[in-house]
Amino acid sequence: MAASTVGSSPPKSPTRRPAPGARRVPTHPAEDPTSQLYHFLRNLEVYRDTAYELHQEEHPSVKVEHFKKFLEVDVAQEESCMSLPFSIAFLIIFVIVVGQHMQVE
Repeated sequence: MAASTVGSSPPKSPTRRPAPGARRVPTHPAEDPTSQLYHFLRNLEVYRDTAYELHQEEHPSVKVEHFKKFLEVDVAQEESCMSLPFSIAFLIIFVIVVGQHMQVE
């Protein structure tokens, strides 16, 4: 008689690998593309993403530092634009005065 050992596990069966190109069978209903739960969860995810995007469009958030920097640049550009008419007027007056000065009688 063969001696059997107490507490020994049965021999392991070889692991079967799926054939190349074989489809994996979903183990959870949410993974099955044909299940209603899959479609419900997918639609829920799309609705959540859309709601988040709409919220960001309606209520954009801006950091205070970025807003201050924007205002500084904007004020500097406005000051430059406001000084342009005076510069053009000064140039025109300069050309007229030089022209009058250069006339010889």
